[in-house]
Amino acid sequence: NLARSGATTTTLIAEQLPVALELIAARRATATPVDDVRLVTIDIGGNDVFRPIIRDCVPDSQSPTCAATIAAELSQVDVDYDRILAALRAAAGPDTTIAVMTYYNPLPGCELADFALLAQLVLEGGGPVTVGLNDIIRSRAAQYGAEVAETGPVIGVEDLVGGTDCLHPDNSGHADIAAAFAAAVDIQAVVGPRGRR
Repeated sequence: NLARSGATTTTLIAEQLPVALELIAARRATATPVDDVRLVTIDIGGNDVFRPIIRDCVPDSQSPTCAATIAAELSQVDVDYDRILAALRAAAGPDTTIAVMTYYNPLPGCELADFALLAQLVLEGGGPVTVGLNDIIRSRAAQYGAEVAETGPVIGVEDLVGGTDCLHPDNSGHADIAAAFAAAVDIQAVVGPRGRR
């Protein structure tokens, strides 16, 4: 588990990706096929867009600065996702399942609920946002043969911490995210045959 609180696509490339690539290579180098990494899950991109966009779009989501920040952050995520998935696919090979997560809208349940529509545009595109964060994730996933765990449809207000926390799911939300990954992944292909797990 290489997860880190507050990670962005840029910090993942600098800090977590090299460790992951070394681990994948080391596991593939053993003579035992069951040592191979069979599943890589990725949940990255939310921190890239949340803080800069909130900083530049609250309270005026119509400002030129807001629009410029949205465009710049989404462009960087696209470049970084390409780099991340290209490296992981090359290291893990075509048979390893890679699963990425699209994002739910965390704002309806928190103190920034008035900006939930803006968040939805950033996630799914629309209006001045040509391509949203989730569009980028889906597109890069398709390019590199990764599965997509869609969390938007399964996370509701009741699944969010809420209040002053405008980012995180609560326990039920984490369970729903895990279920979304499980639904996206061929479990049998990942765990292998009985007796060899």
